Amino acid sequence: MCESRGCRLPCRSAHRREVRVAGRALEFTALEFDLLLHFASHPGRVFSRAQLLDAVHITDPVSRLRMYPHELSGGMRQRVMIA
Repeated sequence: MCESRGCRLPCRSAHRREVRVAGRALEFTALEFDLLLHFASHPGRVFSRAQLLDAVHITDPVSRLRMYPHELSGGMRQRVMIA
């Protein structure tokens, strides 16, 4: 386990950015993997919407929550959907 980050993913997997379930490798984008690692580092914790947007590197997440989807850039909309 990855003790330095306090998560339940094996360190080798975290460094390789690889996740296996029942022996099958799952593919994640870098951002999806970072979010998975964030969840694994905080087991049992509940996150607010603003905290999840912050985890996917959305600037000023509180004000972004008040915006309509068409007011966000394409890349920002993708990151919001991941969160």
